Amino acid sequence: MGAYAEEQQRTKKGGPPEVGKLAGARVDELCYEDLLILARAGMNTTDAIRWSLTQMANAINAAWVRGACPEGTMPKITMWVGPPEEKPKTDEEAA
Repeated sequence: MGAYAEEQQRTKKGGPPEVGKLAGARVDELCYEDLLILARAGMNTTDAIRWSLTQMANAINAAWVRGACPEGTMPKITMWVGPPEEKPKTDEEAA
């Protein structure tokens, strides 16, 4: 079986929806609290979900690429906190 066929087989059940389709998840109490935190950081619900998915996907992929765990398995994710991103200064602020 080729790599494409293996990927299709692996993602057949529970794979992501097609591009442009809605993905759904029920908001439980923990998810609600998490969304409140992200809203306090200035994100709307859609952006918070997209950003969170991207962050987790990047962390998992990095663990696979670095050999921290076998590809296709879930690594242990620990918390990392960094400084806030600096916004570029406007011409007025730079002067």
